Amino acid sequence: MNKEDLTYILYKKDDRLINEVSNDLDDFDTIEDIKRYLEEVSTYGGQTGIISSLIYYKDTNNFYDRNEQEIEDLIQEYKEELGYKSRCEFMNSLNGQAEDLIQEKNLLCWFAYEETAKKILNILEEEEV
Repeated sequence: MNKEDLTYILYKKDDRLINEVSNDLDDFDTIEDIKRYLEEVSTYGGQTGIISSLIYYKDTNNFYDRNEQEIEDLIQEYKEELGYKSRCEFMNSLNGQAEDLIQEKNLLCWFAYEETAKKILNILEEEEV
């Protein structure tokens, strides 16, 4: 599989969060580089600064605002899957604390990006890359 094949596979998924993350994958030359990046995002998270498009609050808040419904759906899915009884309980499970709406959007943006990176890695494994 080459990079163009991956782009096509991800585009066919018709998933806004996958499309957002895949925009950042354009910066990489090879599938191996893409996998390494996605693994690092999945392992170490957005707070490390590895996601160059999501360094500043304005960037993370814009990402959240563009994808609010998809992120909220993902939160609901995780709450149900992991047995969180409230949004607050879910938020406390994330790496970091949110003292205001800006910081909350920041944490949720990273959460969604990290989980989407994991989803793309699973797609790559399914395609046996």
